[in-house]
Amino acid sequence: MLREKIKSRPALFSMAAVGLLLMHLSNFISLNIRQRNACVVIGTLLFIAALLNLVPSLNQESKSSTRDSNKAAAFSCIAFGTLLLTGRFLHTSLWLHGLIDMIAGGLFFFCWSLPRSRWTELILVPIVVIALLQIRWKSFSAFASIHPSALVAILAMWVLFSLITFRIIDKRKPKPAVELH
Repeated sequence: MLREKIKSRPALFSMAAVGLLLMHLSNFISLNIRQRNACVVIGTLLFIAALLNLVPSLNQESKSSTRDSNKAAAFSCIAFGTLLLTGRFLHTSLWLHGLIDMIAGGLFFFCWSLPRSRWTELILVPIVVIALLQIRWKSFSAFASIHPSALVAILAMWVLFSLITFRIIDKRKPKPAVELH
């Protein structure tokens, strides 16, 4: 009974909102480093838990995608990308950065809560763009100092780990559909 209440949409939205607030709390009030790190960790865990509880419902609703939900997904995807990139590159006050990031996180969660559409996967593009811009490309020259056999061993372990992870995920049986309210 408790698990069904936690998986309801309002509870998941509330959990995600509290997670976003905790993640960005240091933008609004003064916290020391331990308090800030604790809030970020707890907020991130809450947000990810809400998102992971939402994911099984996406597979169940894939057939119920409508034109209105596609429009809402498109709007939330475009607004998320715009706000995320604006918040990342706009130099403004700290509280405004926190507010922009919280709204962008809410739009991310909202887009993933809608029935599946092509826009749902496109929401990851701004995240990848920011990640690519954050990479220090000069640091890749450090790989030249690694012995080639060690580099091959590392790559082989990565491929093996990826294959094992894929097999574990592939073997999971789908759970029966549960009605979310």
